[in-house]
Amino acid sequence: MEAARLFSAGHSRAEFAGRCGVSWRSAYEWHRVWSKERAEALKAKKKPGPAAKFSEEDLTLLEAELRHGPVAHGYEKNL
Repeated sequence: MEAARLFSAGHSRAEFAGRCGVSWRSAYEWHRVWSKERAEALKAKKKPGPAAKFSEEDLTLLEAELRHGPVAHGYEKNL
């Protein structure tokens, strides 16, 4: 919530961009949102997208199999 704190303290968008290492365009957009909806609007939101296709168990199994390498899965070389 650094953005909300700096904007509330009266820092300009340019100062905010410089202090936080973001583009002026990002600072402008964040300030616009903050001006209308205040700090709550600046909180990170979950990105939309499809549901995960693999369960945690699937990912654990896949990681283990990948560690065995290509030869263990029928390839001639580990490349």
